[in-house]
Amino acid sequence: AAAREARELGLGGTAARLAERLRATLGISWQEAPPDLLALAYPLDFPAVLDGEARDAGLDPLFVAALVRTESFWEPGAVSHAGALGLTQVFSVRPPQFGNLPHC
Repeated sequence: AAAREARELGLGGTAARLAERLRATLGISWQEAPPDLLALAYPLDFPAVLDGEARDAGLDPLFVAALVRTESFWEPGAVSHAGALGLTQVFSVRPPQFGNLPHC
């Protein structure tokens, strides 16, 4: 119920973390998890933007969704300890530890 409530409040990352904790507490694998729990644990937030941006970059939208889930748990304001920002945890400027690498 808490994960569902978090999702309804627009807290997709919190809902996903709660769903993941519930699955672990129940001692079931993801293959055994009910579809509702999977939907909470693996949200597809921002579907229109996700699909458009992924396709413009030549990437599978589900790959980008997996990247976003791994990097930020769907929290747009996420900031890493290294200073990476946003859903995909990118750097706005090159961090000093990378030196003068050419732009990719």
